[in-house]
Amino acid sequence: MKLMTKTALFAVLAAAAATAYAGTRAQVQVQVNTTSRYAYGAMADARGSADPYQQISCNTNSGSGSCYLSNATGVGGSCYTTNPAFIELIRSISAESYVYIQWNADGTCNYVLVQNASFMKPGAVSGF
Repeated sequence: MKLMTKTALFAVLAAAAATAYAGTRAQVQVQVNTTSRYAYGAMADARGSADPYQQISCNTNSGSGSCYLSNATGVGGSCYTTNPAFIELIRSISAESYVYIQWNADGTCNYVLVQNASFMKPGAVSGF
């Protein structure tokens, strides 16, 4: 009986410890710098933001792609690309992705980063 009690207590403590150290969760609100021409943010945090302006919208078609990001004050930044590598990156965006873009003065993308990581908030979670 003592062994079962100790085993049960150990299981409860182990579960509590696992919950307490379940992993890091990043919160990345959309940031836009129009002077340096870059923008970034996390899809789930933009979707769950309390303001009505944050968004990340990226799309592709048969030969081009684009991304538009808007921050909490409604300032937006965007870029357009026909670069096949950038198009593939844009296509890899999921509900749980972190997106970073940089653009040239003419609005073409010169850098696209898409990160899918365990520390990004799940898309099913809204808010902070």
